[in-house]
Amino acid sequence: MRGAILGVLGVLLVGCGENSLPGGSDDACPTDELGEGGARVFVLQPRVDPAHFESYDSYRAHLVGLVETHVSPCLAMDRPNVIVFPENTGLSAGFLGSRGETARVSNGALPAFLTLGGQYTKPIDFYKSKWPEAPLPTQILLGLTDTAWRAFHETNQAIVKETGAWLVSSTNVSGRVERSEDPAEIAALADPDLEDVPYVYVARDPAVYNAAFVYGPDGEIVTSRKKPYPILMEEVDLALTPGPLREAVPMDIGPLGVGIVTSKDAWMPDMVDRLAALGADVFVQPEAFSGWTLPESPDEPNAWAPDILSQSTMAAVQKHGAVRYGVVPHLTGNLFDLPFDGQSIVVGDVVPGEARRAYVGQNEMGGVIEVAPWVMADPGENDSAATLESRRATLRAVGEELLPAGVQKNQYVETVIAADLDPALPFPMEAAGAPGALGASQALQGTGDAEQSHPALAWGGGGPLVLAFQEGSRGATRVLVATSEDEGKTFGMPHPAASGGEAQITPAVLAAGDHVYVAYQERSAGGARVACVLSTDRGKTFGAPVFLPSEGMTPDAWLPALASAKGRVFLAYVDGSSGNERVVLARAPEGTLDFEVQPIEGTKMHPGPNIRNNQWAPAVAALGDEVAVSWVDFRSYNWDVFLARSVDGGMGFGAPVRVDDGTDTPERLHDDPSLLFVPGGGAVTVALGWSDMRKREPNATARVSLVSGNVIGQGRKLGEGPAEASAFRPRLVALGAGSLAAVWQDDRTGGKDVYLATSVDGGASFGAEKRLDDGGDGPSYQTGPAAAANGIGAMVVAWEDTRSGRRRIRWVAGKP
Repeated sequence: MRGAILGVLGVLLVGCGENSLPGGSDDACPTDELGEGGARVFVLQPRVDPAHFESYDSYRAHLVGLVETHVSPCLAMDRPNVIVFPENTGLSAGFLGSRGETARVSNGALPAFLTLGGQYTKPIDFYKSKWPEAPLPTQILLGLTDTAWRAFHETNQAIVKETGAWLVSSTNVSGRVERSEDPAEIAALADPDLEDVPYVYVARDPAVYNAAFVYGPDGEIVTSRKKPYPILMEEVDLALTPGPLREAVPMDIGPLGVGIVTSKDAWMPDMVDRLAALGADVFVQPEAFSGWTLPESPDEPNAWAPDILSQSTMAAVQKHGAVRYGVVPHLTGNLFDLPFDGQSIVVGDVVPGEARRAYVGQNEMGGVIEVAPWVMADPGENDSAATLESRRATLRAVGEELLPAGVQKNQYVETVIAADLDPALPFPMEAAGAPGALGASQALQGTGDAEQSHPALAWGGGGPLVLAFQEGSRGATRVLVATSEDEGKTFGMPHPAASGGEAQITPAVLAAGDHVYVAYQERSAGGARVACVLSTDRGKTFGAPVFLPSEGMTPDAWLPALASAKGRVFLAYVDGSSGNERVVLARAPEGTLDFEVQPIEGTKMHPGPNIRNNQWAPAVAALGDEVAVSWVDFRSYNWDVFLARSVDGGMGFGAPVRVDDGTDTPERLHDDPSLLFVPGGGAVTVALGWSDMRKREPNATARVSLVSGNVIGQGRKLGEGPAEASAFRPRLVALGAGSLAAVWQDDRTGGKDVYLATSVDGGASFGAEKRLDDGGDGPSYQTGPAAAANGIGAMVVAWEDTRSGRRRIRWVAGKP
């Protein structure tokens, strides 16, 4: 069964040789079963060892040796090869040579790094004269540029020359490095260990980033991605600069549309959502995690690092229909007192009924294509009666032994895993299953077979039922609109919302009487702008788009959301053009596009120390003179749900308040807010839904809370799926006075399904959930649900559906 389905998915496993190292014989490598499609991806997990960074030769010999032994014999001859290294592969290069000798015998990473400052005085003085305001850690990193970049960059070029593969690897380096033959720069920067130095590498940018570099098969750097979310140690101890969020776009690496999310970036909803919306089909997450089986903090003795890792790329593959695969290479080894540990992994779409152990100390789960071994097998593999608690206790004890002072210090696994990935292959063709809670779904007619995604629905005010969505391939999508005049029984032929050759994504839609508004993001070489078009004939035709303002020279606007009340239209969106993502609100008289824009909060950026205090994923609702805007917010180094309310038609807003109940556990992750004024009753009450990951659990839940006046209710989990199941994207609609419906994406069956629950008490409680889609029990996936209701009991739900082999929009209408 597994082999058959993996063949359909275009995946081959590699698990060969000692410690799963490919190589050694023809039988140990993947066979070529994919024809001309896809790419072979090698995931390298090197171990940090002081012997590897004594010299340029030892640094290169280690990494090139891994490739020559375990990659070169397994290279595909009929498709591109991609080699992926973990985060900070170039970190140890700064300790090379005689100038690093003193640092190499240090007992701690930070003292070792600071020791380099006294050994690189000449190059540090060179850069200090150019950029005297640079902080000490930056001065040291700039001073290391020639040595560290020479080792890192030229080793990568040697590997590409050996293999002809694409290569992804990361290090901490200036934002721009150039090779120079200038005698003065050679004299100032050349390594004294080298003779007759003909060139040096010179930093031309005073900012230093944690950056991933992509090398093409010709050995040249094709592009790079700078990490926008450095961890606190990177910000404080190394003074690294956050990368620009606008670089979070997919890149073509052979046939793969790759989104690079370096370590912490993979947990950040703005990074993940941007890349998924732009059509990334493979996420690559270079990782350097610490203490794989050990708690990061004594305050959280039971936190389990593999569970935390499961919230990143693995969750993105499950949540986003566009993302077919995730690749996570791990660095291992003790760098002085810093323990790097983990298991590299390749994941893909979950096949219902199939589960494998992913990481040690976890129960089996779906979607695991290949995972690297840890230093010992999970105790549960040999003892089925072992409890999760006892298994983790055993693994923790071994983790302690691997630390610098342990009896097995630095005996982490160095390995290589690989898989053949082809995101262009169709999804499995699946027949429809039993009808869902609202009956059998339908597909839109007359739209060919191009990918469709991001449905948005609107229905109200005596107007038509309107469905907007995006269609097309990555970088060439357009927003289409279809309308229904029979309460969703049928939809007319979809037609473009706006003309033009630029890419259009992530539509929002509003129906208010005969007026239909469609907002979307338009992408061009000049940036990303939110546009809005208006129809005055119930969605049959649309006028020219109006572009919403963006503060920066290069616009970077995202995720429009629409609402209307009392003859006014409200458009919320994210403006990231200043480098900091802020939610703004635009207002216009109904029937016009005469928008006036104001920020929800008065400042562009909250005060430090968190310079990445971004806002994301706005939702907006309106009732009479009341307007509410909700979003997720990173101001406290956690993604929390905030709400701001206006009582004067959006002219002014009160101070935003946090409304989720995720407690104060670290690294809270909330996303996908949905917002609704509860119909009926006395005091104006707002219902909010969101996706919730708390206490560093591996799964997400869909939750709903009520806010009445200044009273914030407790979040309640939607659905009764098992604890290990995840639920995303709750969407709330009003069915009538005091009556609500919640719709969400749920993976309790191992696949991706859409569920429904209703409330008859204004959202205070919800009845038993019902499965809404009719996608069956096989590997067909229903993602990204949207919902709308007419306020008198009827509703319609649309979603992305893969049963035809491609993501296509399906919908169902009825009364729950």
